[in-house]
Amino acid sequence: QGNLDEILRGSKEDNSEAGLYKLYLTVLPNYGYNTQSQNTVQKVLGIFFASSKHMPLTVDALAQFADVQQGVVKGVIAALQSVLQEDQNGFVHAYHPSFLDFLDTEWQSTKTFFARADTEYPKHNHYLGVELDSYMSRRCLSLMLSNLKFNICQLATSYQLNADVVDLESRIKLHITTNLQYACKFWGH
Repeated sequence: QGNLDEILRGSKEDNSEAGLYKLYLTVLPNYGYNTQSQNTVQKVLGIFFASSKHMPLTVDALAQFADVQQGVVKGVIAALQSVLQEDQNGFVHAYHPSFLDFLDTEWQSTKTFFARADTEYPKHNHYLGVELDSYMSRRCLSLMLSNLKFNICQLATSYQLNADVVDLESRIKLHITTNLQYACKFWGH
């Protein structure tokens, strides 16, 4: 209760964005993970942030991009349930767009929670910028190499135009996972 009162008092003195960001900073480090767990949370949040610019990902897709188990991603979402949610279709969203702005600001300015605590990534955190983009591109290419194949949707013939395939949407949903769709569309972003 004391922290909330302090934040609310401070937000009157700060501009609304600074007060909101201060609130987000109190949410993130309060789950008391060790360094390895904190790094996993940062990785999942980084991938969430990077993908949110293009399309939401499912828990499964986030897990595959982060190279962790689904339960780990679900644990991150549960720990950050005040700012992240999983919808009924399994897609992960921020409750408010300001959280994405906050993540961008925090990563770009190398502050507090997002400063790496290990040597996997540089101490001056470029994780969101070049490093995250590079990581996502490598993961996208890896997913495409291991999952793309000729006639992935099992069409009767490849000579038919997409517009002429009656059940193309259902075939895409059945045969092409969310993470593979993301990888194919955004591997260069």
